[in-house]
Amino acid sequence: MSAVVVAMIIIVVLALAVTAVVAIGMRGKMSDRNPAVAERLGTVAKHLNGDAEAPASLVQFYETSSERVRQVAKR
Repeated sequence: MSAVVVAMIIIVVLALAVTAVVAIGMRGKMSDRNPAVAERLGTVAKHLNGDAEAPASLVQFYETSSERVRQVAKR
């Protein structure tokens, strides 16, 4: 029973996060009230749509980890 409650809480939190991205980040109705949050959520929306460039730190992490995997595979 408690697993069902936890799952529902997670689903509700995800639904609220998506609603916040749409309502604030995508220049929705509430974007003019808090421009800093709107800008941050707009960036999140661009990343979710695949329109934004990957952050440099993520690219560097991916390259480093893939190089380590190749080194381990050679052994």
